[in-house]
Amino acid sequence: AACAGLVQVLAALLQPFMPTTTDQILQQLNLPLQAAALDDAAVAGFSAPHKLVEPGHRINPGFPLFSQIPDDVVSRMRSKFAGEQVAGADDGSSPAAAAAA
Repeated sequence: AACAGLVQVLAALLQPFMPTTTDQILQQLNLPLQAAALDDAAVAGFSAPHKLVEPGHRINPGFPLFSQIPDDVVSRMRSKFAGEQVAGADDGSSPAAAAAA
């Protein structure tokens, strides 16, 4: 129950960024979609994840949440989106370096 409760907390934190993945996690945990709510009561319960899921709660069979990306697809994506490195880009003149300063 403690591990399932911890996964419920992680699913709730993931929900704003990956809602479909959160729904799949809750489906595997056999919990309602409301279990990922981030209201005040839920956040208060997150301090004791071992109490979020009752002992003996039945979870559903697991399934992969993500598919493997084949090496050839990774290579194509790298070449397509790598861009070109600009000489002297790490001399502090980049917008990212200026923002960090």
